[in-house]
Amino acid sequence: MGYARIFSLGGCVLGMQVIEIEVHLVRGLPSFHVVGLPEKAVRESRDRVKSALLNAQFMFPRQKVVVGLAPAELPKEGSHLDLAIAIGLLVASKQVQVRRDLREYIWAGELGLSGQVRPTGSSVSLAMAAQKLNHKLVLASSVLLPQALQKPPYVYGAGTIQEVANFLSARDECELLKLNIRQEEINIEHKQVNLEDIYGNSMEKIAVLAAASGGHSLLLEGCPGVGKTMLAMASVGILPDLNQQSMLDVAQIYSLIGEIRLTKRPPFRAPHHMVTVNGLLGGGQVFQPGELSLAHHGILFLDELTEYKRATLDHLREPLQSGQITISKSNYRKSIAAECILIAAMNPCPCGNYGILDEECLCGYLDIQKYRARLSGPFLDRLDMRLKVTRHSRGHSPKLDWSMFLSSIKTTEIAKVMVKRARDKQMFRQNKLNSVMGLQEILNLKEHEEAVPAWVDQVRGQGAISFRGIGKTVALARTLADCHGHDQITIGHIKLAENMRASIASTQMRL
Repeated sequence: MGYARIFSLGGCVLGMQVIEIEVHLVRGLPSFHVVGLPEKAVRESRDRVKSALLNAQFMFPRQKVVVGLAPAELPKEGSHLDLAIAIGLLVASKQVQVRRDLREYIWAGELGLSGQVRPTGSSVSLAMAAQKLNHKLVLASSVLLPQALQKPPYVYGAGTIQEVANFLSARDECELLKLNIRQEEINIEHKQVNLEDIYGNSMEKIAVLAAASGGHSLLLEGCPGVGKTMLAMASVGILPDLNQQSMLDVAQIYSLIGEIRLTKRPPFRAPHHMVTVNGLLGGGQVFQPGELSLAHHGILFLDELTEYKRATLDHLREPLQSGQITISKSNYRKSIAAECILIAAMNPCPCGNYGILDEECLCGYLDIQKYRARLSGPFLDRLDMRLKVTRHSRGHSPKLDWSMFLSSIKTTEIAKVMVKRARDKQMFRQNKLNSVMGLQEILNLKEHEEAVPAWVDQVRGQGAISFRGIGKTVALARTLADCHGHDQITIGHIKLAENMRASIASTQMRL
């Protein structure tokens, strides 16, 4: 008989906890039992572990093997438990003389039939959880981790199960190499578009700049070919690089779908309009993040917005406000971050020419009404900017001198610097972006002209704008002031923000 206790990690990737793996060899016919709510990949570890040990010149115990996974009430999933189970078998069968304190280490890796230790898609989450729990972690040596995780307690890499056995029996750590942790940039996920590639659309460029600077959502409406998609694709280029913590947060979410994303550039997601609710928000029988979470700290672009199902879009209303998604099912309850900038594009009517080229519009009144009714009022009210895109540049706001400002954002690189400067100003002032600030928070800063509270009282009395709309207008004005280099919100910023927010909503249908 023999007994061993090894430690690994399990549970949700976003909230992992230590799993205690007990291996007990008892008298009886040769068999292999895993208890403690193992899912299919864990149950199949028996065959992988057996072949790996035999091919590494070890013996597989010819006894009854009982593997207990504690806590027993927590479902265990993932092939990364293979390595810990194999080590438990070696220690319990006394094939390895352990000269280390196994309580200091966490073991995580999938085993190949040849004895090779393979990386898993959750490597980033495993490393983050191990450092949070102050445990040393042993992974596959071929894993890719960001440089931000190269700090004590260190992550170690093993190529084969034989290397692990040598490490356990050695007195120093020279037998197990420290991972050559590196940051590897992946290919850009979309076609690169620069602001200088877009002719005209001056006011639309200001809207894109404001969206990137303050985290505001943006809806662009215009006829086909007017440049809506190019503006959206250029927006990700002006976002600043992610800091280390934000990069790790994004990488952790991508590890849920088995992808290793190691880049400081913000994500850009553009799902097709046939996407389901689970595909957009997340969920499923086995929890998977949706496109909204995969765009965390980046941009979610919904092209042809009116082609999405109305119910699917209405599911976005709460996450857009809270910045996270909570999904409750019969077998799990998960919360996942979803702080992204929503940029959407749509045509004004089925043929695309209404309100712009009316003489060429082929749609009837009822067709246009039905087409525009695909977007509910509550959903539109949660969008910060609703802008009409035309084929001609609109004039500047009469209340502000934007000529020098517009000339300074002609290139993506200059706009990127401006966005970074505006975001730094917001972080210094209130430690969060303007888009998540409430109306009273902004007014309490007292960085505005006296006419701004008067405007708020006036529109409240008129009732033409919802209370949420008033708050979003003032928050957008605060961002425009930051981009413009003004410390105070002026009535000119308020009027421009009001125009940007009501550009589509105020359009009257002409029969």
